[in-house]
Amino acid sequence: PSDIGRLTYTLRWLIPNTFRLRKLIRSNRPIVHSGPSMNPFMLFEFISILFAARNRCPSLFVVDIDERESAYMDYRNGDLSRKSFLLRKYIYDPIFSYQIKFAVKHCSLVMLKGRKLVNDYGGGLEKVKNYLDTAYGKDNLITKADLRNKMARCAKGSLKLIYFGRLTRYKGIIDMISATVEARNKYDVD
Repeated sequence: PSDIGRLTYTLRWLIPNTFRLRKLIRSNRPIVHSGPSMNPFMLFEFISILFAARNRCPSLFVVDIDERESAYMDYRNGDLSRKSFLLRKYIYDPIFSYQIKFAVKHCSLVMLKGRKLVNDYGGGLEKVKNYLDTAYGKDNLITKADLRNKMARCAKGSLKLIYFGRLTRYKGIIDMISATVEARNKYDVD
């Protein structure tokens, strides 16, 4: 469950989950796709990488944001107390960094979001890649006629909104839903 605390997770879920992961990875030899565990006290994601390395399974490790300056930014804008800032800077962040270093050494493919992460951790290794996860490419461009048709449909008050991503509060999904409802009520459109 995502709403449990560290202590409950550690006492009730960590050991059973670890044994399940070990069994799955050991018996199936899958391709393990994971990333760093953000919380060093709930290392579920990283445990899968440890088992992949131990069992010599192909593995993919993905880091989708460079967090190295986040603690400082959160402290400066008032989202972190001094104590929390120091904990992140001297405990959480080094553990996060270690996970990336381990992955670079042991995983088959490491995908880091940002050239700076690749330069700092990759050491020139071919298996460490920079990626940009944009939602479009050149092949997604539409013709001018299709664009005019879409614009005409929007002018008639019909707009189709699509969200893709994790359904977590900090991604703004609740705000997007609220804005859609507000726009519908305010402008009486579909």
